[in-house]
Amino acid sequence: MAQQSSSSSSASSRLHRLLTLLDTGSTQATRFAAANQIGDIAKSHPQDLHSLIKK
Repeated sequence: MAQQSSSSSSASSRLHRLLTLLDTGSTQATRFAAANQIGDIAKSHPQDLHSLIKK
């Protein structure tokens, strides 16, 4: 159970870092890579898409 919570927390941290990169990335390639990874997260967790969009 604790491992699942930890996994959820690390996924949230990863998402937060990717959103920061998307917003502040210094190059187009960095922002594009972050956007692709956010898309991958959205595909993997469609039930959480509404929460993702709110961020």
